[in-house]
Amino acid sequence: MLWPLALLFAGWALRQLPFAEIAHSIQALTFYDCLLWLALNLLILFIAALRWQALARSLGAGIQLHQLMQIRQAGSAVNFLTPGPQFGGEPLQVLWLHRVFKLPLQQAVLVLGLDRFCETAINLLVLLALALLLGLTTFATQNWLQIVLMLALVLMVLTAAAALVLLQPRWLTTRFEAMAARFNQYPKLSRINNHWQQSSQLLRQAFSSGRSNMLWALLLSLALWAALMAELVLILHFLGLSFSPDEFALMLVSMRLSMLLPLPGGIGSVEAALLWSFRLLHLPATAAMGMIALTRLRDVVVLSSGLACLWRLLHLGKRPHP
Repeated sequence: MLWPLALLFAGWALRQLPFAEIAHSIQALTFYDCLLWLALNLLILFIAALRWQALARSLGAGIQLHQLMQIRQAGSAVNFLTPGPQFGGEPLQVLWLHRVFKLPLQQAVLVLGLDRFCETAINLLVLLALALLLGLTTFATQNWLQIVLMLALVLMVLTAAAALVLLQPRWLTTRFEAMAARFNQYPKLSRINNHWQQSSQLLRQAFSSGRSNMLWALLLSLALWAALMAELVLILHFLGLSFSPDEFALMLVSMRLSMLLPLPGGIGSVEAALLWSFRLLHLPATAAMGMIALTRLRDVVVLSSGLACLWRLLHLGKRPHP
């Protein structure tokens, strides 16, 4: 039942793409430009999967890197086609980890949960740092102060949640066990207590014996942001645009914040953010359209690979299980 809705979103997203500008931008690229751009995007996907593998190893889950890349790409395709391009494919990713790659359910949930928590926290931390940097520049407005405060509030909530899990795991376990005890009279729901105990044990194991993997995942998160920034620099280079660090930070923050809005693939919000930032920087609107065209061309290629992975995993998930 989800496929008609996904296809509807995909059709709506494709209709919004500036195909004329995309064709013009492609013609301006050389073969080596395309090869470098492709290599950089593959590096981004590789680093993201490598970080996920490090977090999985901290939980004792030995999943191959190419398997995680498949799951991540397929989940990203679902994310792109649902309202909210940051989340949406997680239930399917848990299903694939559990049914296709034979991870226990608690381990599959934690493997995904740690990766999403790490990604969200690091993204908000970097965005907060960039927003604070912009607050010290000539672009600072009252709106930037509100953005900084909202990012800081969300980051404080995530930090408090992480501190609670790390510093007071027993307190948290006791509270969840008390909640789960209410459902002991129901045969299936009575398993909640056992599931939580197993999950809390895995978390304690990850934060005690898997600290090196956690640190490696943190470093990979920062490397991922460096690669994302490098891609933006490369696209601006393709368009022949020069920029200062403040101008670059403004474009980057506006694009990343626009992706937080609940729109499929950020269609409309990313375009509005780019047009607004280019107008604020007194850059030509044609350059903004060229950048929109190139970023959406990248999205189409990534989405196509994600749909291919999605099709493969759905096919594997339908195989009979012992």
